[in-house]
Amino acid sequence: MKKILISLMTLVVVAGMIGGGAFAYFSDTETSTGNTFTAGTLDLKIDADPLPGTPDWVDDPNVPNVNDLAVLLGIEDTVNKMKPGDTDGIIIGIKNAGSIDGIADLHIKNVVNKDNGCTEPEADVPDCSCGPDDGGELGANVLVTILYNGAPVSYEASGDPVLADTPLDDLECNNIILGALDANATGAITMTFTIPGTVGNIIQSDSVEFDVEFSLDQVQP
Repeated sequence: MKKILISLMTLVVVAGMIGGGAFAYFSDTETSTGNTFTAGTLDLKIDADPLPGTPDWVDDPNVPNVNDLAVLLGIEDTVNKMKPGDTDGIIIGIKNAGSIDGIADLHIKNVVNKDNGCTEPEADVPDCSCGPDDGGELGANVLVTILYNGAPVSYEASGDPVLADTPLDDLECNNIILGALDANATGAITMTFTIPGTVGNIIQSDSVEFDVEFSLDQVQP
């Protein structure tokens, strides 16, 4: 009987040691501290000074328009007093000041043609080229060629190339893919404007206003 009791007591002690975690095995821990996630940036800037060696990178609301750049380049008469046979162009610098590679786009929108009255020569053009219900014909006769870093560009929707000498009116509401603009890189957009010598009096005193929207999108993986 005494042997049985001793055996039972031994089992109870052993069970207590197992259940109570009395054993202490070796262990070691290491901790990694200061873990941080940081988002990259896309930051598109436009050069307000197209003269070589004098970039002035700006954001809205300081982005220059065609007229501003034309003055700096000395071609304001070509832009402000357009006539048949004229051709000239501007250079627009862009920069990705962020840390993520991007794709640059250009979007011409809000094209508004104005007739600004009728000169006598314009009024003599057949088909009523000017009058109270006429919006003006300059946008249909200013032919635009767009290059990015010297290469042709394409329409985003179709992937088709934007042909040289495309009427300004036809470029409206088409997102135009310029090309890659890597982090901290710069690019150059060349926009050439031409009025063919065959246009004639139909554009006299007409004007066309438009917005140019630049965008930069993250490169998709």
